[in-house]
Amino acid sequence: MLNPKGDGVWFGTFEENYGANTYSLSTSLTELTEDISEVWNWNKGYDLVDVEYGDGIWFGTFRDVPGTGGYNTASSIDEFKQDISARWEEGYDLVDVEYGDGIWFGVFQQNYSINSGYVSGSTFDELLADGKELFSQGYELVNVEYGDGIWFGTIEKQTDTAFYDSYLDSSLQLTEISLEPDFLLQDF
Repeated sequence: MLNPKGDGVWFGTFEENYGANTYSLSTSLTELTEDISEVWNWNKGYDLVDVEYGDGIWFGTFRDVPGTGGYNTASSIDEFKQDISARWEEGYDLVDVEYGDGIWFGVFQQNYSINSGYVSGSTFDELLADGKELFSQGYELVNVEYGDGIWFGTIEKQTDTAFYDSYLDSSLQLTEISLEPDFLLQDF
């Protein structure tokens, strides 16, 4: 995931992966959506998994994951929430949200191992209060975005991992890493 939020600096996180990734670096939303269409129309086997905006740049990340995805853009939060509801009706889950240049951008995937939702508020504390009941039901906050005076959080709850277990290749070695809590609080 890349995060372009701070003082003209782009920050990326990386992980060792046995699959392939690619990206789009675009100076306009139109250019980004054209890149997305090109990747999907040529059936290159990639799905959009993350979008970021900062300093006039739209950045889309694609991964060779199974399943189908989609996206929606909206110029208002009310329109965006309607788009999310329509995608849920089609069987898609909200997995990523970005706000940039006056546009809300949502990434959706058909993922049978999660239920997604969202919480919002005019302050971060209000966002957390909005999600308090859902958090107690096992939902986790997986993405937070701020735009146009609104804090918007994407939440997910694991439902059934059997779907994804069928895609695991037995030759892959999975490694579990335990971190001490104070590691997460260190300044680097």
